[in-house]
Amino acid sequence: MNELRPDLSIIPVIRFCERLVVSVLWSIIAGSALVHAAKKLDAPCALRVGWEDWSPYIYRENGGLAGEEYRLLEQLANAAQCELIYIDVPWVRGLTLLEQQKIDMLYAATRTPGREKYARFSVPYRFEHMRLITRTVSAEMDRVKSLKAWLSQSSVQGSRNRLGVVRGSHYGDSLESTYRAFGSDQIIEVGSDDQLLEMLRIGRIEGYLVEDLVAIEHVGQASAALSVYVISEAVPEPMQLMFGLHVPETIVHRFDAAISALLNEGQLGSKAPNRRADVTQ
Repeated sequence: MNELRPDLSIIPVIRFCERLVVSVLWSIIAGSALVHAAKKLDAPCALRVGWEDWSPYIYRENGGLAGEEYRLLEQLANAAQCELIYIDVPWVRGLTLLEQQKIDMLYAATRTPGREKYARFSVPYRFEHMRLITRTVSAEMDRVKSLKAWLSQSSVQGSRNRLGVVRGSHYGDSLESTYRAFGSDQIIEVGSDDQLLEMLRIGRIEGYLVEDLVAIEHVGQASAALSVYVISEAVPEPMQLMFGLHVPETIVHRFDAAISALLNEGQLGSKAPNRRADVTQ
């Protein structure tokens, strides 16, 4: 297997710049949250959080949960003085349960007009970077490629390239408008990132969209050479916590205040206190 790996040395600098941008954004759109949160910090708080295996962001380990996203959630919950109860549910089903008020929160969510009809959102707490993965003879890493141009090209079978996406996910307005301009026969929806990798392996798609850290993991898992491309149409997408409308605004203010404080202290993303997650099937 080709052992080509991306140069990750620049990632800490990129992450620092993103946190700085989020901190400034917080000051503009959520300046009053600290005051609201301080007034209500003594109120009890326990939230049911929909989650599914999304390695390396969040996954099962030693009877509990682990991963970078899990550590972020626990860190924010501790700062907001809230308990999180993790409900194992697929993403699309989680959106439905949130609307039905059967769970209270989802994470790594993009704010859209459709979701605003049944959810409240925190201020952004991180940025997400999407990549295009394709199966190739010789692997390439982090070269820039236009998604529009790639979808317009023909595969070795003679038909246009088919793109895999996860059902119910929103990849940002720029990417969404780019790939949705093509026919439904080219856009293949599946239920998870692992299914995307399998669909690529068996030749049902020629490429798929995935987060940068997942892309690195898939390269390590694949039995054939994969290429990972930076997408020219993509922009870093702000990720937010997504709360059901039944969750009091004061709780959302708590998390806004926690995000602001941890960003200002440069601590957001540091290791959260260890505890075994309360996971419900």
